[in-house]
Amino acid sequence: MTNKIAVVAGIIFGALIIWIMYQNLVVIPKEEIRSEENAAEEARIAERFEIVAKERAYDSCIQSAYNVYSTNWDSQCELQGKEAECSLYASQYKIVEERHVSAQESCLVRFK
Repeated sequence: MTNKIAVVAGIIFGALIIWIMYQNLVVIPKEEIRSEENAAEEARIAERFEIVAKERAYDSCIQSAYNVYSTNWDSQCELQGKEAECSLYASQYKIVEERHVSAQESCLVRFK
């Protein structure tokens, strides 16, 4: 009877050793790999999010620069007593255009 108990205890102990080895050699390393892969994926997602946010901010800045340009153009037309979107004199055109280009360049510096 004690031999049977010793055999059963040996089998249980052996199975426990095999289970511990399996956990340490297979399961835990897989979980560590998954954890590293998840961290890398999270980093890629965060980087992509940052890129998209910058692109949106840049697009918004460019749109704002255009809106100001359009408003400035129409203001110059009003100063001449003309309707909006009129033809400007070369000197007025140059000033309005230079401001627009400067605003666009500012957007580029800030967001690219």
